[in-house]
Amino acid sequence: MSLKTVMDSRREASFIEHLNRVSAHFTEEQLPMLKELITKNPIYPDYPKDYDLKLFERYKLHSELLSELSSMEKPAVGHLVNVTCKNGRQYSEALITRIDHDGIMICVHGGGFIHRDNLLTYGLSMTVCGGYFMKAPSSNLQLHDNSNANYQFSGTGRVEACCGISIERPMKRWSLDDSNGDLGFY
Repeated sequence: MSLKTVMDSRREASFIEHLNRVSAHFTEEQLPMLKELITKNPIYPDYPKDYDLKLFERYKLHSELLSELSSMEKPAVGHLVNVTCKNGRQYSEALITRIDHDGIMICVHGGGFIHRDNLLTYGLSMTVCGGYFMKAPSSNLQLHDNSNANYQFSGTGRVEACCGISIERPMKRWSLDDSNGDLGFY
């Protein structure tokens, strides 16, 4: 039996246990998203009572905001970038972290921590943890495809060391070719 199969069965068991304790608070239409919330976040929260309607509503709101972000036709904060470097490396999950009149800031190897209830002109408000940042002219980006992206948000309304709740959604991905090395991606 593979490790993935074992983990999937544990998540399913966790979901069933939590569902039995909280199902009276959720409608039939909410159960698929509740299952996603629990199975994607098996170690958070620690207690089934923490899977309350407030957390579920925040998960749903973030899901809707990420879907809205993904539908934006221009590059936006939180979109993915597939960067091709001079040394031949490709980073398929780099993140757009800032957009201004000078260009677009891109983070390679960082993770997005989204802030609640904010959909700004250039996308969802987020903090990026880790990675290195490089600037590129927005004119260098070309629409590439959509790809599943993982984001985090706080289950309690404040940033926590455990990075909070994980949510995965399809996200627009752009391509950036720096194979000539002009932009300095490595």
